[in-house]
Amino acid sequence: MDIERAIEKLRAGYPLAAKSLALIENIRNEISVRPLQEFFEPVSAIDMSAEQRTLESIGQESMAAWTKHIAYSTQLRMGALEPAILSELVEGRVVAPMVMLRSHMEIAGLAALCEKTLMECVRSQELEPLKILIPKTILGTSMVRRAKKDELTQDMLLLSEQGSITITSAIEAMDKFPGQGSEQMRFRRFYALLCDFAHPNFRGAKHFMKVLDENESGWVIKYEEGEKLRDAHVDMALQILSDSMRVGYAASELLRLADFSGSAYGFSYASGSEAEIERIWTRIIQRPIDNNKSKR
Repeated sequence: MDIERAIEKLRAGYPLAAKSLALIENIRNEISVRPLQEFFEPVSAIDMSAEQRTLESIGQESMAAWTKHIAYSTQLRMGALEPAILSELVEGRVVAPMVMLRSHMEIAGLAALCEKTLMECVRSQELEPLKILIPKTILGTSMVRRAKKDELTQDMLLLSEQGSITITSAIEAMDKFPGQGSEQMRFRRFYALLCDFAHPNFRGAKHFMKVLDENESGWVIKYEEGEKLRDAHVDMALQILSDSMRVGYAASELLRLADFSGSAYGFSYASGSEAEIERIWTRIIQRPIDNNKSKR
């Protein structure tokens, strides 16, 4: 089911979710017109003398290539999940959309973490955090941990591949992203809840269960194949999705617009134009423009 049809069906079936659906629709429309431009990626030298790989140096071309990689990959991966999440909600299912929503948050968190680290390095002019983060994001794989104990998995890895970022750091970066207000644990709370659907925890299976009878001795329980999608599930899923989109797409757009052309070594950073920053702030983050908070 295409996303436009899914949004219309959800809007008709859950009128109280109209605000979240409008936000989702508006952000999708805003991102869909952004260009997917080609870019040059230079060869980079990686120091492999320690378990934690690092870039030996960072130049303007490698910085530009990395920000484009993260921007485009996160935008396309989030965009691939959104129609499926909404379509599963339309079909009255709970587990699949919540599991995919968890994945969406992880991708949005990656974009937020990269933007946050970049800004910290711009302010400090200290490149070491980026020398560590860039290989993790481009060459990181979940297979590394298994490869330490499994020779066959080790054979599947490239020599340059290594451990990836921690999801904890990515979700924390979403909470710290500009425009999120004073609630500092919101995304971490969302993520913990979604993990109950992705992990084999009992909380994520309760909607398959029906209590047929209850008395002082206990309960008569019956499991049913059909999932019971309640209004609360839809409201929660759409709220989390719209918030994940706000942060993920805003961060990816800031990375896409980053300009490092001022220096051949190290980096000289320039953000997008004032008009672009205002567009991101008002159309994606969905906040009135605040010149103090939105300056980059």
